[in-house]
Amino acid sequence: SQKRHPRVALAGDPISEDFINALIEVGRLWPTMMQARTFGGATGTAIIGFQFINGVLRFEVHDPRWVFPAFADRSEFRLKGIEKRYQYPTEVRDPETGNWVVVPMWYRRTIDEEQDVIYKPTPVGDGQEPAWQPQTAIRHGFGFCPVQWIQNLPVVGDIDGMPDCDGIYDTVEEIDLLGSVGDRAIVANLDPTLVVSTDAPLEEIKKGPDNALKVPVGSTASYLEISGAGIKIGQERKAELRKEAMEIAQVFLEGDADVPQTATEVERRFSAMFGKADVLREQYGERGVKPLLEMVVAAIKGFATPRIDGGRVVKMS
Repeated sequence: SQKRHPRVALAGDPISEDFINALIEVGRLWPTMMQARTFGGATGTAIIGFQFINGVLRFEVHDPRWVFPAFADRSEFRLKGIEKRYQYPTEVRDPETGNWVVVPMWYRRTIDEEQDVIYKPTPVGDGQEPAWQPQTAIRHGFGFCPVQWIQNLPVVGDIDGMPDCDGIYDTVEEIDLLGSVGDRAIVANLDPTLVVSTDAPLEEIKKGPDNALKVPVGSTASYLEISGAGIKIGQERKAELRKEAMEIAQVFLEGDADVPQTATEVERRFSAMFGKADVLREQYGERGVKPLLEMVVAAIKGFATPRIDGGRVVKMS
């Protein structure tokens, strides 16, 4: 994967360029962006920030399901702060019975333009807002929230974007249903059914290669096996739905081509996916990586406004 991520370049400033790329390597930006992209593709929103642990830069991903944003500039998705809150179960001993019981607890963390606070775990209780007590409070004093909000696929007028699989949920469920029903039919009918046609009473029948089946004169015995016609139709429908879902999601797999194709034909088949990749490049590059790196450099240099040398990251090659 070494060649599958971009390199940040600053025109006419090789020293700052080396510095930024060193920050990217030390902070493990690209593996972190992979995780952020996974969240973005699944939920429609990716949230990535950074912190300094013992003086070392670390990029971090926030699960968008639990993050509540406050925006300083909605048009640029520039954050004033975020609150990260979710419930999790923990076991505590009941003081009356001595038994271990599961109690839901709150996790809460807030990050804003001045500080990063993690609060002590608090019981959920009856739904009332807890009396929060800080556990760890770090005053960074950057003057900006060190978190970048990214729409996966842009949605005008909303804070969340679209996930990769928007529009194919029902189709995927139908594909799963056809696969499940088809598999059950195959398993249930692999063992053929014995059919004996006779008017005479029969004794106990033992099947298998070690047993001979004796039937009265004039009677017949045969095995009834599944024809598989219904299963075949289901599999064909499943393949059609899969193709339809991939077209809607703008995905093309090279192995799907049944016959050899020219370079022009391959490029034409890939064109929808390339178009989607162009959108993702804008969202995660121009609106994700670049603003994030500007904030990192501004934090290190003590700038109140995240800008690199008064300008911006000019190129990602």
